[in-house]
Order: sequence, then C-alpha cells, then structure tokens
Amino acid sequence: MRYLRMGTIGLVVATAACSSGGADAKSAESTPAAISVVARAADAADAARTARVEAEVVIETTSRTTTTRTEGVTDFRTGNASLTSSLDGLLPGATSDTEERFVDGVLYVDYLHADPRTELSSELSARPWVRIEFPGAPLTTGAQNFGDQLAVLRGVGKVEEAGTETIRGTGTTRYLIEVDVDAALRKVSSDRARFEHALSPFKTSRIGGAPAFAVWLGADGLPRRMTMSRESSGAGDPYSVSLRIDYFDFGTRLSVHSPPADRVMSVEEFKKLGPT
Repeated sequence: MRYLRMGTIGLVVATAACSSGGADAKSAESTPAAISVVARAADAADAARTARVEAEVVIETTSRTTTTRTEGVTDFRTGNASLTSSLDGLLPGATSDTEERFVDGVLYVDYLHADPRTELSSELSARPWVRIEFPGAPLTTGAQNFGDQLAVLRGVGKVEEAGTETIRGTGTTRYLIEVDVDAALRKVSSDRARFEHALSPFKTSRIGGAPAFAVWLGADGLPRRMTMSRESSGAGDPYSVSLRIDYFDFGTRLSVHSPPADRVMSVEEFKKLGPT
C-alpha cells in the first residue's frame, strides 16, 4: 500500500505558517480614512455573504517549485466552503487533486485523487473523506479557507494607496498594508479556533521574513484580490512563498454538505494508512 502524506497541500500551509505579520515596506504615511477603508473590507464581504474564490500559492526552494491552485465558493459569515485544489510539483510527474468541504466548523478532505500514480488502498477507496476538527488539528492536515483569511484585514495598522487596477472587469484601488494578526483575532466575534487556523500562515516565526501584503478594493468596498509574499531568512534552505486570492461573483449560491458518514474516516484512521 502506498504512503499517503497527511495533507497533500499541507506543504503549502506548513511552509506559509512560518510567516510573520508585516508589510510591504513603503514610506507613505497612513491616514485614518485609508485604514478604515481597508479594515471595513472584511465587513463588506460578510454583508455580501458569499463569493467565488480563486487562489494560487507558490513555494520556491533551491530544489523545486510547488504550485497549488484552489477554486470554489465560500461563505464569509459561517466559514462554510466548497473548494477543489490541484497541486503541481510535490509528486514527480503527477498532479495531486483534492476536494475540501468546510461544514459547520469541520473540514472534510477527499484524498481519492491525491496521488494518481498509484492505486489507492481499499480502505481509502471505500472511505476517501478525512474528517478534521479544530482546534487541535495540525496545519498539515488540510486546506486553508481563503474566505476566512480576509479576517486578517481587521488587524490592519498601516496603509499606503498604490494606484488603480482593473480586476475581472472591476475597477479597484490597490493598498499596501501592514497587519497585526493578534489584533485581527481579538476583533473576531466568534469561532476563534476557525480564524486561528485561517490566519496562522501569517503569524510570526523566528525563521520567517516579514511578509508583504496588498489588497485591491472596489468602489463598493468589497475586496477583489489579496496577496501575501515573503522570503525566508536565517539558516536553512532558502525559500519564497507567494499567495494570491481573487474574490468575485459576490452573493453566489453555495451548496455544501457533509459527506455520507460511511464514506468518512478520522484523522487517526487516515494516519494508519502507512507503507506496507
């Protein structure tokens, strides 16, 4: 039986988790009005309720580049989401595909096509969904909810307006921002564990360099794009991480539900599917 890495896109999540809250270092002085505009973007998304998301995470090291592309629909209020991800560069000559469902605070990941090079075990073929609950689940056990990651804007501290751009036919203003993740989490009204998980890739680490954040807002105050990039610092294999999330089709319908119970296994059961 083949070895299944716990969380095909876990490399992206775990590596990005070495980030620290920071900014694209620019000299322009923030204004209270600009800070308010950016901070309210998360509330504007909540008011719209749902949106389609397309995200791309690229990790480059001296030995390889991995790219994860995710698309789907997210609910900013409940945290529910239906997503599909495709990862290139982790498995030689193969693309790893997963489906992720966030339902009522629980993450379900379908690993049926996680490694197309080899046949699946009979256990995983019968029960391809892994149930992951928070808090307490390691970051490497699954995906990130890119809708929930907008909550980082609630901790914005410095803002610089950086021009305009049209994204998917919508005119936007680009802002370079500095954020305080702990401040953002203090402003979360509920589901603290959910947002701790979502914002953990942006938290401080002794080995990570300061990330550069940017957000593009439409005239309606809705976030249309958010990016984060950084490079490692200190000893070890150098690497860089870049994240881009697009939000569009606000108010689109989301239909997501838990998989059938007889098609689901626990994290502990999944971990037992090791090499023979």
